[in-house]
Amino acid sequence: MGSDGEAAPLATQARSYDLITLILSSQQSGLAPEQRRVAVRRAWARAAGSLGRPAGEARDGRCSVRHFFVLGGARRERLGGGGDLLFLPVADDYRSLSRKVLAAFEWTARSVAFKYLLKTDDDAFVCGARLISLLAPLPRLGLYLGALTANKTVVTSRASPSYERWSDPEYVRIFGSAVYAPYMQGAGYVLSADLVHHAAVLPELPPIEDALVGRLVATGVRTRRNAPKQIRYRTPANRARNIV
Repeated sequence: MGSDGEAAPLATQARSYDLITLILSSQQSGLAPEQRRVAVRRAWARAAGSLGRPAGEARDGRCSVRHFFVLGGARRERLGGGGDLLFLPVADDYRSLSRKVLAAFEWTARSVAFKYLLKTDDDAFVCGARLISLLAPLPRLGLYLGALTANKTVVTSRASPSYERWSDPEYVRIFGSAVYAPYMQGAGYVLSADLVHHAAVLPELPPIEDALVGRLVATGVRTRRNAPKQIRYRTPANRARNIV
């Protein structure tokens, strides 16, 4: 793959992808984002398989997968780096993740034909073949898959030790609830295409991205939450996070 520089033409609508992977990255040099992207490209970003293959069909079909690293801080929406870098005109800081993710959803829904979307991060490790096998028998509509968090109280008190990072009073104000709707943890979750189209950008967004997505896909649409035991994350002491 190339550098993070010039824009590349978008040529995704000519075909339909089984799986689009949005990998949250950044332009913040202190996080060594380019090193992370190189590591992902050389490691797990080579998924193949037979997603959604009917029973009895030959097993030689390959799953069509395309990966995009999502970066904020751009003046305009564009692709770069040989076509795998998606630059968006949104802030590139942690507290702006909700807007960054939903902007990436909106771009994907508008620009790419696909069946499923995986949102993950550039410090996660995705076992692509196992994920594809897991998705194969599942429905193509209303699917929301990941590691489930339920009945979590929104952090609003300044006395909380996690206030600086996880405070989310905007969620309470916007949705009128001090408890999050059930949501899949942000290190990696899968949405079917219809839910990606449904997760519209709101005029105002709370900052905790994964909890927001859980709320959006639970509103006005039939959603099948799926939290298989195969999806697991390492302890916080480990930097890398495994997804299936």
